[in-house]
Amino acid sequence: LIDHADEGDVRENFDYGAEGALQFGHWGDDSHRAWAFHLHEGYTAAKCPWTPRVGVEVNAASGDGSPGDDDHNTFDNLFPTNHIHYGAMDFMSWRNMINPNLNLTFKPLRSFQMFEKVTVSLYHHWFWLHKKEDSWYNAGGGTIRRDRTGLSGDYIGREIDFTVKYPINKHLAVATGVYKFWA
Repeated sequence: LIDHADEGDVRENFDYGAEGALQFGHWGDDSHRAWAFHLHEGYTAAKCPWTPRVGVEVNAASGDGSPGDDDHNTFDNLFPTNHIHYGAMDFMSWRNMINPNLNLTFKPLRSFQMFEKVTVSLYHHWFWLHKKEDSWYNAGGGTIRRDRTGLSGDYIGREIDFTVKYPINKHLAVATGVYKFWA
């Protein structure tokens, strides 16, 4: 996060980022071509007592609309750390997905030196399949559901994550949360 509270320039309190990936080669005997991207933007009200940050993210990864042909188009999330990006419940992987989310983080105990690093976050995720004929993949890459006909549609559901985190040191933190998924 960018924090320039003393400068008084609202533009300085914005943060943003983008990441993209392309894959090509072979998946067994099939030709493999896939893509994925992540975009985020946020604003931190550094002069407010709780230092709130409001953000928006979009995560997407390609799926395979024709599972029976000789082309494999589902992005392979090689080294997943999904839980911090696509919902704490790990119901989603960076494979065959479209996931916008709105988020809010703040430090409610900033005025108490012992607890000044406590961070509270609230994320609201929405999930769609990129290709409704492909699978819904969990964080480990396993299939949760698949409708090869695509008649079930592409909307999966939404998730709300409420997390409280306290860093003990730079290598260790304690976190707890309440999470809810609506299919």
